[in-house]
Amino acid sequence: MASSCLSNSNKFITRNLKSSKFLMFGSTNHTSPFGSSRHLLSTISPQPFPKDASSSRRSIAFSRCFESVFGGRRLHTATSFSNDVDLLSTETSIQQELKFPGGKVKFTPKRIFTSGSNEERARCYRLLDENGLLIVDNDSFKISKELAVKMYKEMVTLQVMDTIFYEAQRQGRISFYLTTIGEEAINIASAAALNDNDFVFPQYREPGVLIWRGFTLQEFANQLFGNKYDYGKGRQMPIHYGSKKLNYITVSSTVATQIPHAVGAAYSMKMLKQDSCTITYFGDGGSSTGDFHAGLNFSAVMEVPVIFFCRNNGWAISTPIADQLRSDGIVVRGNAYGVPSIRVDGNDALAIYSAVYEARKMAIEKQTPVLIEALTYRAGHHSTSDDSTKYRPVDEIERWRDDQNPVKRFRTWVENKGWWSDQMESEHRSSIRKQLSQAIQAAERVEKPPVADMFNDVYDVLPKNLNEQEVLLRKSIKKHAQEYPSNVAGTHQISRKLDILRATVLIFLMQPIALSHVFSTTDIGEVGNGCGCGCWAIKLDQKELGWLGLTGQMALHTADRLSQEPAEPSSVGTNPHSATLSYGHTHSSLSVASHSFRSSHSPSLPLIRPNMFIRWDALFGQAPPRARDHLTKQSQQAQNLFHLTTSVGPDTDEAQ
Repeated sequence: MASSCLSNSNKFITRNLKSSKFLMFGSTNHTSPFGSSRHLLSTISPQPFPKDASSSRRSIAFSRCFESVFGGRRLHTATSFSNDVDLLSTETSIQQELKFPGGKVKFTPKRIFTSGSNEERARCYRLLDENGLLIVDNDSFKISKELAVKMYKEMVTLQVMDTIFYEAQRQGRISFYLTTIGEEAINIASAAALNDNDFVFPQYREPGVLIWRGFTLQEFANQLFGNKYDYGKGRQMPIHYGSKKLNYITVSSTVATQIPHAVGAAYSMKMLKQDSCTITYFGDGGSSTGDFHAGLNFSAVMEVPVIFFCRNNGWAISTPIADQLRSDGIVVRGNAYGVPSIRVDGNDALAIYSAVYEARKMAIEKQTPVLIEALTYRAGHHSTSDDSTKYRPVDEIERWRDDQNPVKRFRTWVENKGWWSDQMESEHRSSIRKQLSQAIQAAERVEKPPVADMFNDVYDVLPKNLNEQEVLLRKSIKKHAQEYPSNVAGTHQISRKLDILRATVLIFLMQPIALSHVFSTTDIGEVGNGCGCGCWAIKLDQKELGWLGLTGQMALHTADRLSQEPAEPSSVGTNPHSATLSYGHTHSSLSVASHSFRSSHSPSLPLIRPNMFIRWDALFGQAPPRARDHLTKQSQQAQNLFHLTTSVGPDTDEAQ
């Protein structure tokens, strides 16, 4: 249709060049580098216009393609010229408008290109300054004491949870973790402004939304350890949370795929006329994907109630924002798609709450998408697999941790209101640490999901190839039992002698510490070893305890002889089977009752080595250098005692 109109228009214009008054498509500037307007028009070949009945019909068809308004009279083209083209009136040109899909477009004779970037950047909405002081009148923004205190407590909970779980990963107890350090306000304040029936489509840095909605610390631990109580049945890697009950869609690591999902769900809500919306979180890196642009455009065209929340923390893993885009951040992209947008201080809990609250109201009442760009900073590493000091300066990280700390800023404000105190702070943090310690130990003790869960929930009837894979897997587990966690439901138990050997070597390699005074007075004891693959425990008889105690004495003797500060009991608790010992500048304790070790850098967190089969010489690499030779000889004695080979599992280049 368009090509036909343009072809006909060429003939139509050519014919009218001979008339005293003619029409020209577009406007021409006298100072055009192409020469005068009269010369430009004369270059068009004056082919005679066919004088047949179809001429008028063609003119009508063309006029329907593009319509313009000129002096209240309908014309076929955008601009009208008189015989004297050089006397074109600028005022007349400005009066013209083009009726184009989406609205009327005014014309101008000035050749103006839109700027690639604005001279002044988009303003950032803020209510609390860096010192925690409200920069607006108290009467212009009100929030209840109950809500403010709850927001702060959950921000602290998220902060403590990140610290504990991050250390648990560093100890080998879970395989992966990712923190929200520096982005606590975004998590909690945005969640507080939503309704529980709003659906959340997260990225992977929004566990605070789950905390706000009631996801327990035990539920977090179950997912991280992948036990049978994990809602994902252990199929997802750690931090990929999800909760059907809380309308929190399961995390997917694939960048930005959640954006079109959120738009589709919001479109469904619109069709069902539900009083709710969806919100999707993503980082600045996610805005560089096709899904982001498709999602914004579709939502704007279909007018769906969705909130796009971009956490612009400056880094897409190791790629800085300057290497991703040349525009003024993300907020200007909303304008390009016709989406109401706002830029907000991502470290200001009050501003985030206010912006999201209003965005939700707009999305539902006006049935429109809304884009929020929160300026913040990822004050931690991208994940436990990353060392961000390799690509950004340490002083930059520390500056953001201190000057722009969202938790500290919000605490100042609630304290100034008289709603919080140091005692409340201490009690809350202590309570959360205790709950986390209990949750971790409980999650470790729970057995893994059954092997069958690797194959179910997809097909109603398993196809032949999956049945064959399950049979082969079970045969492999039976044949190589030592390669699998002993607490996987349906698998065979590992050799008892190997359990004892592994427990012994792993225990005294930790610091090393003495076990003799613990086990020598015990008839029956338990040795636990937990990790991301689970927690196993064995009970020892008198003979086995004697051998284990002897091994502990050898470790203590080695420490006394090789350390400048001999290891000796520094305190003995009320439990006769537990004691705390010092070795060098570290402190450790062993409790038979709780089956755990504790480290000085995190007294509330048990320190336990991974439950994995690895080379002993790799383990010895973690021992003090001066004790390494002795430990190697000791392991040989243990291996000879139990008739084991040097390597009890697949070769590995490094200790896990």
